[in-house]
Amino acid sequence: MRLTCVLEREAPWERYGPPVKAIQRPSHRPRKRFLVRIQSLEDVDRARRQGLPLLLVRSEDLSILRYPMHIPPTILVPREYREVLETSFPVRVFQASKPFDQPRLEDLVVFLLMHDPLAARAVVERNRDLLDFQHLTKRIYQEDLEEPATLVHLQDYIDVPSVGEPLPREGLMRAIEGNRVTEVLP
Repeated sequence: MRLTCVLEREAPWERYGPPVKAIQRPSHRPRKRFLVRIQSLEDVDRARRQGLPLLLVRSEDLSILRYPMHIPPTILVPREYREVLETSFPVRVFQASKPFDQPRLEDLVVFLLMHDPLAARAVVERNRDLLDFQHLTKRIYQEDLEEPATLVHLQDYIDVPSVGEPLPREGLMRAIEGNRVTEVLP
């Protein structure tokens, strides 16, 4: 509890009033009303069944999108829940809480823009027919990822303004060509 003081000017009819008065502050709720402790991958599933907006991204999710990338299991949370999440897994924060109701492929592309923009470009290029580019554009704006999108020339596919300096196109194409899919996924 903090004591807040106010100095008041003495009015003629209040000659002997106290010069300092304490102002009562209303008590507030604690910042954390609950704590979510994630210690295993099963805990993420249990938390989702309880209605908490969490997403787990694994390497298998990316290999389905024809990008064989090995990442540690990463938990995606909305910004409101970051303070109450306690885990040893890597955590990425989404500004919007909408993708947690019905996750879509575009949300994985947004995660990759945060994690590895070159991988996001490769996933967009390899899965053009599966992605909804209008929804992807909306999600990029929501997460304020125009700069990483510009970095890897996503303007070739979606209508996002250029922000920042893009990578040289020749080097980008060489990097994507050097990471072609070598196996056919079921």
